[in-house]
Amino acid sequence: MILRIFLLMILPLSLLGQKPYRGAEYRTKEAFTYGRFEVRMKSAQLSGMLSSFFTYHEISSLNDWNEIDIEILGRYGAQVQFNTITPDQTNHVFSYTVPFNPHSDFHIYAIEWTPNYVAWSVDSVEVYRQTGNHINSLYRSQKLMMNIWPPASEDWVGPLNPDKLPVYAFYDWVKVYQYTPGQNKDFTLLWEDQFNTYDQSRWQKATHTWDGNNSQFIKENAVLKDGYLILCLTKTTPVGYQGGMVPDQDVTPPYVARAWFLDDQIVVTFSEKVNRQQAENKANYILPGLTVNRAILKDDLRTVVLDVSTRDENQSYNIICTNITDLSSSANKIKIQSEPVLNGIVIPALINLGSKESVEAYLADQTFTTDQPYGHEGGSFVQHGLTTDFGNTDQDVLFQSELRGADFYRIRVPNGQYKLKFYFAESEFNASGQRRFNLFVEGQKEIENLDIFDRVGANNALQIMVDDVEVKDEQLDVYFEALSGETVCSAIEIEYSLTGLKDRSFKNRNPRHFGLRIFPNPANPQFKLEYQLPERGNVQIIFTDVNGRLIKEINAGLKGKGVHRLRLNAERWSSGAYFCLLRQEGQTIDSKKFVLIK
Repeated sequence: MILRIFLLMILPLSLLGQKPYRGAEYRTKEAFTYGRFEVRMKSAQLSGMLSSFFTYHEISSLNDWNEIDIEILGRYGAQVQFNTITPDQTNHVFSYTVPFNPHSDFHIYAIEWTPNYVAWSVDSVEVYRQTGNHINSLYRSQKLMMNIWPPASEDWVGPLNPDKLPVYAFYDWVKVYQYTPGQNKDFTLLWEDQFNTYDQSRWQKATHTWDGNNSQFIKENAVLKDGYLILCLTKTTPVGYQGGMVPDQDVTPPYVARAWFLDDQIVVTFSEKVNRQQAENKANYILPGLTVNRAILKDDLRTVVLDVSTRDENQSYNIICTNITDLSSSANKIKIQSEPVLNGIVIPALINLGSKESVEAYLADQTFTTDQPYGHEGGSFVQHGLTTDFGNTDQDVLFQSELRGADFYRIRVPNGQYKLKFYFAESEFNASGQRRFNLFVEGQKEIENLDIFDRVGANNALQIMVDDVEVKDEQLDVYFEALSGETVCSAIEIEYSLTGLKDRSFKNRNPRHFGLRIFPNPANPQFKLEYQLPERGNVQIIFTDVNGRLIKEINAGLKGKGVHRLRLNAERWSSGAYFCLLRQEGQTIDSKKFVLIK
């Protein structure tokens, strides 16, 4: 537990002599409400102190406390702390282990602050996100700040050896983005500062301290030199920067920041740009249980798309990358690293918004987080009950729950062309104009001034198709813009577009056998189906017992050529053997026997 005690009144220069050390703080004059804040920095390494990048609301009482932190303690060689501090000085701390020494060279850190979440990124990859109820209390305007100081709490930061002073934290640049939901991936650059000069219209150097801080901040310890901001922690004298040229050399090898299964590809994101020849050598990727057929490095030089053999969706996989270097003059080589491959969504997919439980072939909804393949931001689930009937549909289960008041929906997918189907119903209002909203997909307004009641009345299904959606960054973003009342959506269906192929990055792929797979087998009681169609056509999936009695029939509708998957729950079935028949346009393509054990 981190314990920090602050006085609400900062201590002025008159108390300078009572503090044994001199620190520094660089802060904006402007305060911001929501946004993205980025910095390229190298922290100072010494027990008993920390370097930081954070936002802070200047308070008049503990009830006003709003703060979002990145704090790098000098005592640790591979750790960064993330924190939000909410009213009554309530801390929400998370310690994140990084695969490098943050004091050895520069890395990029970022804070994203929205009404729905606070997220932290390292080397341009999101690594942690908070979405709890406390985020609602982070709404006060905050200044952007950087500081270096020695806390009084040795339990937190360790003991400080004054003989090791001075130490310095280096900041290369800062970028500030305005929160613009639905535009420019939700954040638009406001300004950036390369620290070539001291811009007094934007920044100020602090001259205060507080109880729990063993230093006094002084202007002399915030130094701009050679295009860097240098924050100094010193004794009472000498003060200021006593070093030479700022050391800015890449000594950190590249590392795998994230790996996802996106449909039948693996997308690997490296921490920095890597050598193309090495990154596209399939021998440099080890996937126990899978074969890597080909590797393609994308134009960003950080993302590799792997063509791999068919996986077992019940298995977990790790990826090991070797012999890959960055583009620095020292050509740092990646360390042997085993990284789990996260499971992404399988296309086509139908997500039942508003339900935490999967029902038949419909995926359960969830809150979008760093390690989730899909989910909503904002809003809440509303259940109508399993007996509620809806017109214009035979899929009542999709409309018996809904997601109300959401701002965004995110789905991680391979780059390519998609078509989406949105399922709506008005179950709250009985008049036009009560609920109206716009819907944006990938930054484009696709549905304008939607009034569900005005279109179909109450308790009637409305389906709207959006086709030819292009995804270029492995994430499909949907933005609901409320005009009156709360936004609402019952389900989202996503398929590959018929007018454009998904970006596979590969040619001459090995075709899979057409047919049907059931796993796990035996099932208990949930199981999955995977089937591949030789051509586009209407699909039926039929389940019978061993005596031929019909147990369940699924009319899956028109499906395109290729692989399709769905999930089923046989909780109400009896234990025993069953047959599954895959039919297309009235013809049986394949059948499989499986066993249900309960």
